[in-house]
Parts: sequence; structure tokens; C-alpha cells
Amino acid sequence: REALRLGSRDPHFLFHAGAVALAVGEREEARTYLEASLAANPEFSVRDAPEARRLLNELDENRGR
Repeated sequence: REALRLGSRDPHFLFHAGAVALAVGEREEARTYLEASLAANPEFSVRDAPEARRLLNELDENRGR
């Protein structure tokens, strides 16, 4: 949140914010950040873009739990 407080839309920052939010149980916040990272640039990172998609799929699979 601190890195994004000035309004950065850098997909790397958004991805990391989403991963952290998910790790602490903030599922909807995680979804928002992960979706924003991929919307900004679907191929922002060879490593992290596929991980963002995987995490979103995980959120979808576990929706309602």
C-alpha cells in the first residue's frame, strides 16, 4: 500500500501488492491488485505475470470458502 499510495500503476508494484494482500487473507484486495497488474500489461514479467494469473485462478477456485 505504501508503494502505491502516490498512485503508481506499475504492474510490478500492483502484482506484489496483490500477492501480499493474498498472503494476509485480503482476498478481494488481492484480486483487485492482481487484475490491475495484468490489465496494465498482461506480459509485464516473464515470471510474475503467469504467477498473477495463477493466483487469480486460485482465488476463483476458492471463491466462497
